[in-house]
Amino acid sequence: MRKNKTSTIKLYTTDIPFTTNTQVKVAAKATDKTQLDLVVTLKDGRKKTIKGDQALSSKWQTIDYDVSGLAKKTVKSISLSLTTSKSDTSYRAQLGRLAITGKPQASPTAVKSVAIDNRVFDEEGKYAGVNLSWQAASTKHLDHYEIYQRNQNGSRSFLGATDTTNFYLNALERTGQQNETDLMVVPVDIWNQRGPASKVTTLKWPDNRKPKAAFTVDRTLASPGSTIKFTNTSSKNATSFKWQFTGAKQTSSTAKNPTVIYAKAGTYNVTLTAKNKDGQRSVTMKKLITITPKAKGALTVLSKNAKTSASGYTNSSEAPKMAVDGKLSTKWCATGKAPHTLTLDLGHQATVSAVKLAHAKAGGESADMNTKAWTIQVSTDGKHFKDVARTYDNTKATSLNTFAATTARYVRIVVDKPTQVADTAVRIYEMDVLGLNSPLK
Repeated sequence: MRKNKTSTIKLYTTDIPFTTNTQVKVAAKATDKTQLDLVVTLKDGRKKTIKGDQALSSKWQTIDYDVSGLAKKTVKSISLSLTTSKSDTSYRAQLGRLAITGKPQASPTAVKSVAIDNRVFDEEGKYAGVNLSWQAASTKHLDHYEIYQRNQNGSRSFLGATDTTNFYLNALERTGQQNETDLMVVPVDIWNQRGPASKVTTLKWPDNRKPKAAFTVDRTLASPGSTIKFTNTSSKNATSFKWQFTGAKQTSSTAKNPTVIYAKAGTYNVTLTAKNKDGQRSVTMKKLITITPKAKGALTVLSKNAKTSASGYTNSSEAPKMAVDGKLSTKWCATGKAPHTLTLDLGHQATVSAVKLAHAKAGGESADMNTKAWTIQVSTDGKHFKDVARTYDNTKATSLNTFAATTARYVRIVVDKPTQVADTAVRIYEMDVLGLNSPLK
């Protein structure tokens, strides 16, 4: 922008009859002090410029325009003109709500019957998905509803807005160790007047004071003398840990992420106990570790060019077989409503112990497109499948699911959350099934 040089932005072609009650307001801000004027074209072709009641600054503000001189005239187009007080090559202006209304009337009345229709919690009970609904006392001159959380000190936190009588709160965060969250709805009219808040409805959180024990392991199928690394994924409120490793050289540990050596062949359990001041919880994964001389060295990729089938795919260049061709330049992609499934036929019975996935980011796409949640299933006959691994909240470009070694010919992924965002298309660039070529006896 150049100093004292006016730039005009045409916004709308209209056919609005102005009256003595018509009001015009614009919400805006700019990086430099700016005069923001309203420019209208009348039905007879004349243009009128109405000055704003104040200059723009770097903070959002509402500019009022005295349009009393346009009463009984029809406005055919609306523009805004900007004039700055200095030259600026990086100048930026932002426009918000443009409102053409009558004079304000009484503020809206409170909504009724606010209810939680459904709720879903994450594994740690720290986040919730909540479906809210309510009834409007009146919709006259109503613009939208605002949803708030009432805090323990009586203040409010804004959660979202909608023009319908329902709203989905995605990933509502639990504050500290609170067991309840109060939610309320505020109606807002076309003049931006807020009505009284509704009566609160209360979301009750699950008791998560005791920590949840959970872990992953880099390999479950290995040869005698192999070193195996365990990664602790227990809830964040855990303060200490106790591990038990049957069959290992070191049968117990209090390290957060221990490394263990198994010297003898066999199948072994692993137990993790997570503790804090409120108590403890344990998880035991039975027959998780299989030690056999047959598993010496790297595990075999069993799925290269395997036969594939899927619940769907977009086109032949994004077909299921693209997920097993060994290339990060191709992918299986399916659109539509989740869940999406991809099934691999290994061609024979094998020992399966891990599945490695390459997601959208690995293929050069946005990390927002990385697969978030899925289940790994296996089968010997292609008809009866069992779950062997579950991922709830992946964000990474590549992932590794390890599980107790099992005999299978078919391996299936069931994707229920295809991306990090609202996009429902699944993208799997590679699906590697790891294990041994034959069943263990």
